[in-house]
Amino acid sequence: MPRGVIVLLGGAGAVGLVAGMQALADILGPVLLALMLTVAVRPLMSWAERHGWPRWLAILITLLAINLIIIGLAGALAVSVAQLATILPTYQAQFAALIDEVTSLLGQAGIGADQVQTALDQADFSRVASLIGSLLVGLAGAFSIGTRVDRFWLDR
Repeated sequence: MPRGVIVLLGGAGAVGLVAGMQALADILGPVLLALMLTVAVRPLMSWAERHGWPRWLAILITLLAINLIIIGLAGALAVSVAQLATILPTYQAQFAALIDEVTSLLGQAGIGADQVQTALDQADFSRVASLIGSLLVGLAGAFSIGTRVDRFWLDR
């Protein structure tokens, strides 16, 4: 078979794989998280069984460890968002400088301030907010299986 055909079939297979993963994202994310947690905590269960602990106690300790990991991840996410909210106002001067720089670059390109204002007036910020909301719901889906319910309420 020619090399070009092999590359073409490989590319088509990769596109099909990515499309399938996108279609199953609501299921695939929580399943892969559960798989990673199971692999990470399995040595704890093996250690408990080797030391003669009852199986029910080993399972209970393993489940407790998994829940502690999930709570720790959620806590780390909450702390990082809180730190971002605290630090973000300190960059206000840099944001203003960036806006001035972009405005001057647009002026050099022949785009005036009135044209920029017209474009901003026509922008639909509800769609931007909806996009940000869907990204946050997708992030929350990594920590819960209630993504479909969240999207139901977000779409209303």
